[in-house]
Amino acid sequence: MKNKPIVYGIRCTVTNMVYIGSTFTPQERFYAHLRSGFSSNLGLQLAIKQYGLQKFTVLIFNIVSFPPNADYGLRAKILRQQEQALMDLFPNSQLYNSVKAFA
Repeated sequence: MKNKPIVYGIRCTVTNMVYIGSTFTPQERFYAHLRSGFSSNLGLQLAIKQYGLQKFTVLIFNIVSFPPNADYGLRAKILRQQEQALMDLFPNSQLYNSVKAFA
């Protein structure tokens, strides 16, 4: 799945809270969330510190495809739209994401 654009979740098995995200570079993004804490969601990071990394599961919801010849801007827009569509399926109280960012 290296360098495949995806929409993903990181779920706490203790609380069932979920962080929803999207990325063009999954390996780098997961490292940012799960190892470095750099450029990550604060609520997610606090939960990882509280419960430990072993209480979290990474979920791949969608490997995203783009129209042929789509430029970066269009690909980013499609990725964000798919992320938002998934976020809309969860109640706000279950999301580490503090706001639905791509309304």
